[in-house]
Amino acid sequence: MIETATVLQSQEAEDRAATLRNRARLGANKNLLFWYRELYRDQFRDLPSPSRLSILEIGSGTSPLKQFLSNVITSDVLDLDYLDLVFDCHEIDKLGAIKDNSIDVITLTNVLHHLKNPIAFLNRAASKLKSGGKVVATEPFFSVLSTPIFKYLHHEPVDIRISEPDLAHCPTWLRVESRASCRSRIFFIDHYFILISRSAAVFQPCAPRSLL
Repeated sequence: MIETATVLQSQEAEDRAATLRNRARLGANKNLLFWYRELYRDQFRDLPSPSRLSILEIGSGTSPLKQFLSNVITSDVLDLDYLDLVFDCHEIDKLGAIKDNSIDVITLTNVLHHLKNPIAFLNRAASKLKSGGKVVATEPFFSVLSTPIFKYLHHEPVDIRISEPDLAHCPTWLRVESRASCRSRIFFIDHYFILISRSAAVFQPCAPRSLL
């Protein structure tokens, strides 16, 4: 038990140090910050006046989003002193710091694929969204161009095999409203956006759109 706790603490310390290094590098790279700003514009361009919305970001460790939208509530599982909230997003429904039915948008950039159980997270996150609130997730897309980069140059291990997701516990309210492909100008690596909306009863799907 003590050994396990020590290993976990050591891993958390390593993750924290790596996050701080990556954040510092990103903050010093004006070109990369420019492309992130463009990415965020694409993410929120269909939302009216994002600066006036209640936006919760999941996985804010290295994210520069708050530099461009000061109203964003930042959060991460790592205890970092510049964050607004520290919690495990898998237990977002238990988070007392955010009232139920109070958030307009929950956003995740390159985070969803890191979660142990994305469907469980989405199910629990619904309690914090207002009626009509949205989850905006931006995820890597394995195209002909991006696959070699992710496979050979990415700093994290990547499994490019595709399997069907387990949707047995997918909540009945959850419907993908818009799935949009785009070519992110961040290092010219492909990404896609997933937009999920919450309505009072049902989610109304709409036609896909292109961000190319």
